[in-house]
Parts: sequence; structure tokens; C-alpha cells
Amino acid sequence: MGACTSKELLDNPEHLPDDSDKLLATVKNFNLAAYGETTAGLKKENQDAFDIIQNFDDEQSHMFAVWDGHGTHGTGIAEFCKKRHPELLKFQLTNGSAKTKEEVKSALTQSFIMTHSELSESHHDSSLSGATCGMVLLRKNEIFVAATGDSRIILAVKGRNGDLRAQPLSIDHRPSRPVERDRIIQSGGRVQPKRIASGRFVGEDRVWLQEMEMPGLMVTRSLGDEIAASVGCFAEPEMVRRVVDVSKHMFMVIASDGVWDVLDNQTVVNLGAKAKTAKQAVQSIMEAAESGWEEKNRGDNITCVVVRFYAEGEEVPED
Repeated sequence: MGACTSKELLDNPEHLPDDSDKLLATVKNFNLAAYGETTAGLKKENQDAFDIIQNFDDEQSHMFAVWDGHGTHGTGIAEFCKKRHPELLKFQLTNGSAKTKEEVKSALTQSFIMTHSELSESHHDSSLSGATCGMVLLRKNEIFVAATGDSRIILAVKGRNGDLRAQPLSIDHRPSRPVERDRIIQSGGRVQPKRIASGRFVGEDRVWLQEMEMPGLMVTRSLGDEIAASVGCFAEPEMVRRVVDVSKHMFMVIASDGVWDVLDNQTVVNLGAKAKTAKQAVQSIMEAAESGWEEKNRGDNITCVVVRFYAEGEEVPED
């Protein structure tokens, strides 16, 4: 997979190539380097997509996102969301002149809801297909995390003894979470694992209509998935805000469930900590995830974005 040079990125700060993206930037009081990759893994089709957008709504703002499509039409839906969501978010931020943290959070929420609404009116069939999203908006030294579904974001935090620990910035929206399960049931849905021909239940809990064996969705929040939306699945993200402290915040990882279903949070942080650059961290995590799926003799699309933080004046290593 090829990567753009930092000069190419600075000359063309909009959407970058889909196979691998790199970003070098200076923001308030620190530097950052970001890199992302996506692969189909052992599957024939890659329904994942990701974004690294420099100078998002001003020179001190950058956006990072991972989209994970699912269902027959998941690829087109993920691409639709990748294109339209940043446009709607930028509109919400600039049109509303979002300055306070509450105004930014409101803009993020509305951008997800509007993307979902426009998707339902588009030519894409989202009745049984959709996409999850994990995204980070960095404004100066503030991180705004918004997540819908199971594309997860974690932060590598340095402890007092110097070791790195994984701090989740999002929690997967799956039926196993009591608050998510309760909402589905109260909305007239059913939560249980998949029933096979023998009548036995197998696997994780899924979202079903009360009287029909559909849709069988494994997440409780997503964009699209209109049938699941009729029983409480929705697009509204959960959000977290953090202020970057480069003395203890080393890097962030945003990844699809192709990573998280085979690697736990701390393993991902440990892999990233051994790498010298964001690119090396991504490639190490991707390789470990691919090996994990091979051991299971199964596969999934795998997408990972790493954002590394450096103190002001600290040299950013070259890939």
C-alpha cells in the first residue's frame, strides 16, 4: 500500500487516497502524526472506509474516522457516509459557529442524525444494510470522540510508573450492554443469539423483530439499518471530550471491529507502543489482527488509524 508524502498532504488537505493515508500537522502546543490503512482481510469485499482530513474547519482542526459497512449494500453505504458526513459536520460547525464544547457536541450529534436521514432518502438500500462509525474531531488541544456501533477508539495513557495503559474513549454499542438491550426491548424488539436449524442458539446477542427472524443485527446503533431502526436501533453517537496532555497521552487508535474482535485494548496499545511511528503502529496492529483471524479460520475487514502526539519542538520520526 502506498502513502502520500507530507508535502503532498499539505498541498492537498482534503480527502486523501483510500488505501493508506498519512498526516503530519502542528496543533496547539503539540505536534501530531497520523496514518491509516484498510484491508479486506480474508473477505472478498472490503466494506470498511476511513478518513484523515487535515484543516477540517480551520487550521487547528483535524478529523479522523473509521466507517464499517455491513449487509449486502454496506460498501456503498460506508462510502456514502465517508463522503457526506464530513460535509454535514463542517456545515454544522461553521453555520452554527460552534465554539463551546456543548455546541461542538451538538454539531456532532446532528451530523450523524442528518447523515442517517439523507442515507434513508438516497439510492442506497439501507433496509438491511448500514455502517458503524468511530470518529475523532481534534480542535486545538481538545479531542471530541463520537461513536456509533462498534468501531472503537482508545487512548494510550502513560501511568505514574511509565507504563502505558489503554483508556477506552468509546464503548461498543452491542445488545450485551444493558442500557442498549433495554432500549431495543422497550421499542418492541427482541434480543437473543442466532437460532440455527436445530433450534440451538449460537454466538452473541443480536437485534431481531419481535415476530420475524430479521434483521439479526449485532450492533444497537448505526447509520442505515432501517428495519432495525423500527425497534430502537438509532444513529445518535455517544460522545467523550478530552484535553490532550502530551506528558501522558501518547497516541490514539481508531479501528473497526476487525481489530477489536481479535485483539483486546491493552494488546493494541502494547503493539503501538513498540512502534516508532504512526505508520509502523498501524501496520503492526493490522498484522496482529490478520493473524488473529487466521487462527480462527475466519475473516473480517480490518481498518486502523493511529494518531501519535508529540511535544512542541519534539522531532517527529520519519516513516
